[in-house]
Amino acid sequence: MEMRSRLADHTKRRRHGAWVVAAIALLTGLFALAAPDPDHLPSLWVAHSRGAAKVDAETGRLLLALADGNETRSLLVDPVRSRVWTYRNRHLSAYGFDGSLLTTTSIPHEEEESGEPDEERDGEKERKGHLALQPADGSLWLAINRHLYHVNADGSLLSTLETPRSIQGITTVPENGWVWVAQRRHLTAYDRHGEQQAVIELNRHDTVHSVTWDRALQQPWILLHRSIRRIDTTGATQVEYRVRNATRPVTDGNGGLWFVTGKELRHIDEAGVETLRLRPFGRRDRIVALTPSPDGDGVWAA
Repeated sequence: MEMRSRLADHTKRRRHGAWVVAAIALLTGLFALAAPDPDHLPSLWVAHSRGAAKVDAETGRLLLALADGNETRSLLVDPVRSRVWTYRNRHLSAYGFDGSLLTTTSIPHEEEESGEPDEERDGEKERKGHLALQPADGSLWLAINRHLYHVNADGSLLSTLETPRSIQGITTVPENGWVWVAQRRHLTAYDRHGEQQAVIELNRHDTVHSVTWDRALQQPWILLHRSIRRIDTTGATQVEYRVRNATRPVTDGNGGLWFVTGKELRHIDEAGVETLRLRPFGRRDRIVALTPSPDGDGVWAA
């Protein structure tokens, strides 16, 4: 009975936050959801079809709008330096929490061996990009197709790395400054200088769709077509949870993982045991974004 009561309270809190963000999503046409703004808690930064916006997480009221042009696809918040990074169509921009534009970096169109720019071949994948922050120095990693870009906190492009395969996701390790890059059947770690430090080879039946680093356990979670797996840095499986087409992994800070399957929000603990499953937006709407709550008490969903 006690466990059932805690789960009911847990679900009630999640539904409250989820319905607020559902209203925000309807208003903005949400593409991405970033961490809450610590200067105006409780608030959230969201990316939508016309730019980005900061909204009140309790009421959904618009607090600030950024006219970042069309097709804002990725958004990331650096709470330590009070910056919001947005990526769209080969432009990486940083804003202050007051909405002031701080930097804009033009990302070059890299040529592949075929002589064709990335976006001419990969379309939607190219426009989205993957963003990851290095908290120690505020630098940013941006992955587009096969290319990995390292940008420092003032927007200067530090390095460009062409990897062997299309990048499916990236995640950073704050403790050593590495970035792990997921590419179908490989995970590769690079240091802050772009030097390769480690490679994890998966078996030929595995295809990685996403990756996130668990700071509590110092191990990566990888999302495959038919399962979620936590592995050590040699590639040995530590935990595996069978599920199809999971997306949007977010660690919970305690060794567990939040993720999405279609319209459902799910949570598994450190042992891979499911502890929660719910549909925060009802039967009709899919979950399109997930981000951890700064108080460590769950996630925000949109």
